[in-house]
Amino acid sequence: GIFYSLIAALFVIPLLFLATVYISDVQSAAEGYTTKAIGDKMASLAKSVDNDVPRATRIIARRAVEANIQHIETSGTPLDDAERRIVEAMLNGTVYGNVTSLDNFTMTGWAAELTRKAEAFGFAALVNVTDVAVAPYDSYHIAVRVAVSVNMTDTNRQASLYRLYNSSYAISIIGTVDPLYLLSTNGIFKRTIEPPPAALSGVA
Repeated sequence: GIFYSLIAALFVIPLLFLATVYISDVQSAAEGYTTKAIGDKMASLAKSVDNDVPRATRIIARRAVEANIQHIETSGTPLDDAERRIVEAMLNGTVYGNVTSLDNFTMTGWAAELTRKAEAFGFAALVNVTDVAVAPYDSYHIAVRVAVSVNMTDTNRQASLYRLYNSSYAISIIGTVDPLYLLSTNGIFKRTIEPPPAALSGVA
């Protein structure tokens, strides 16, 4: 009986070893698939952010310009610092502290919404607009520079992402009301900012 027990043990021990190795391999493969899925999800979200930063900046900056022009039309007075007031509107949705038509569609609101979106994907996220600057560009555009930091981490710390966007954009003001003309006519007449018609060559 002892002989057969030894024989059985010699068979069982390798089988137990193989089973342990198999279970370990399966667990490692499952963890690998999970990590890849998390990485793919984070990469997809990062690509969405890449596309969203310039889009949101352009839309919000244009609406901030329009909000300031609306303030000029309502108050009948020029802005004390146009660049500063456009930045205020982009960040807070206000002009001189007064709520405008931007409501919550601001760079700050956009960052908060992006944070919520990342959290819905299962990530701990922090999105900050660290700087916004506005300057003249040409007769039909303003230059807007934004700095945005994005920090995302999987809750199990299997993956993380950090990106810093520091970009400048030329924002068209074509089609907006000309504030100087508005002030010069005391708001009685309006005209939009439009480039001159292109000259036709070869016309007598």
